[in-house]
Amino acid sequence: MSLYEQRSSSQKKVIAELVNIWASEGIKTMIFKGQSNASLYPVPDHRASGDIDCWLSGDAEKGDDIMARHGAVVDFKWYRHSKISFRGETIENHRVFTHTRGNKRNKLMEKNMRMKLFMRRSLSRRS
Repeated sequence: MSLYEQRSSSQKKVIAELVNIWASEGIKTMIFKGQSNASLYPVPDHRASGDIDCWLSGDAEKGDDIMARHGAVVDFKWYRHSKISFRGETIENHRVFTHTRGNKRNKLMEKNMRMKLFMRRSLSRRS
């Protein structure tokens, strides 16, 4: 197994554990950026990724608290996301998707992305 494949395997295991932990507390998790982009590669496990990026459907602070209770180290000093250290991996728990500080276009994009996610969740609940 290559180093890329070992790294990918480690991250997948941590992602599965995170999703289960948060789901047990009623939080839906969306993994995005590196790991979701990997699905577009011919060999997904060869896509290098330095961290795990997630969105907790607006429950970022609750997710941080839960992970702290599970022994993770949570760093709150970032405005866009917290950084969670868990099982040797770094997780960026995003509060926002874009750099919104002082940028009206990005604030509008953030608002639109959240609306689309909310609409998608609402439609999936009806099915």
